[in-house]
Amino acid sequence: MESPSHEPTEILIWYSDPNTLKSIPLLFSAKAMFNNNNQIKNVVLVIYDRSMHTLVDEQKRLVDAAFNSYNGQFIANEKGYIIKPNDSFIAMSGLTKES
Repeated sequence: MESPSHEPTEILIWYSDPNTLKSIPLLFSAKAMFNNNNQIKNVVLVIYDRSMHTLVDEQKRLVDAAFNSYNGQFIANEKGYIIKPNDSFIAMSGLTKES
């Protein structure tokens, strides 16, 4: 590196397990540690498993798509009470968000 950065460098890769063919997202974050002469002394590499973040993002996109549709939809809790109706459901049922 001609001019190493003092900021961490991050890259997201997808690792495929050759045995199961399952892919998982991994975030590699590398940060150079410098000595008093501003030369690289060490490099710290941290690897994050981003599987949960990817799953949550996918679920959020799915919920956003459902709630932005013209179909009346809602989310209910474990007791069956509606906790989040979309605008189409409110319009069709005559209910309000508060009721």
